[in-house]
Amino acid sequence: MTATANNTSSFSKAKQSIVVRPRANNVQAFIYHDFSDLKNLVRFVGTKPTIDEEGNLYFRKQLINDNSVILRDAYGRVEEVLTYDAAAVKYEIVAESEFKPEHANNVIAKEKSSNGNGLTRQDLKDALTKAKIVFKNGLTKDQLQAIYDKEVKK
Repeated sequence: MTATANNTSSFSKAKQSIVVRPRANNVQAFIYHDFSDLKNLVRFVGTKPTIDEEGNLYFRKQLINDNSVILRDAYGRVEEVLTYDAAAVKYEIVAESEFKPEHANNVIAKEKSSNGNGLTRQDLKDALTKAKIVFKNGLTKDQLQAIYDKEVKK
């Protein structure tokens, strides 16, 4: 018997006053116990965290505390960090397993926009600064490229 058939059967036999829960897509989450789980957490999120001077662990602005449930999107952004109690109120566990390689999030990094010689605007600014060439802040990439071509590529 399928889940839909069971559900239909349940509705046909239910009393008049019921509490229903909307159907939703399952969401992959990660349980972070402590620092020993960091390696798998990084693989799960797909990006690297930062650690502040007090030893707190962050993915962007999301603080990761010990004994947390972490939810992320496909782009490697941590969307929610919950305590066990908050997660129990909001979610139910429908399946569980040890962390496996297929659970890792393979984030594909966005390619740098570049012109023909492969330099981005920031690369041009850095090259001009390194060459001790004075330029105005706020110049466009094309303007920086013109200065670079004129002064550095002599």
